Amino acid sequence: MCSEATTCCRDSGRPCDCATILGGLLRPCLLLLIAEGKGKHGYELSPALRELGLDVSADGGRLYRVLRHLEKQGLVESEWDTQATGPARRVYSVTASGKHFLTETAASLDAAVAALDNLAGRLKQLRDADPDKQQ
Repeated sequence: MCSEATTCCRDSGRPCDCATILGGLLRPCLLLLIAEGKGKHGYELSPALRELGLDVSADGGRLYRVLRHLEKQGLVESEWDTQATGPARRVYSVTASGKHFLTETAASLDAAVAALDNLAGRLKQLRDADPDKQQ
């Protein structure tokens, strides 16, 4: 289960992948895409997420559940777009709190990248030091 139970997939009875590296990136990726203007409607965000390496197509409602959680947390806000052709759609924008969250996430990712680089380097040294134990 993720560290924030209000955003955990288990709230809906679905398996949780929030603790995985990619599962934990869904919230900041959505915020980033909205902030960059790469998608204001949910259906525009799904292909943009795939370009970032996150595919939510297996659970079509997950994207919208996460967007609703982001709104409840005050990280995004939405309004109904009734001007476009077709049915009304929610249009999302990032709040000041959402921008602050992105800034904090960037710092956390910098630290995580440094730790992963260190780990990968040490694992490579271990593997190279004992080539007979390679799998």
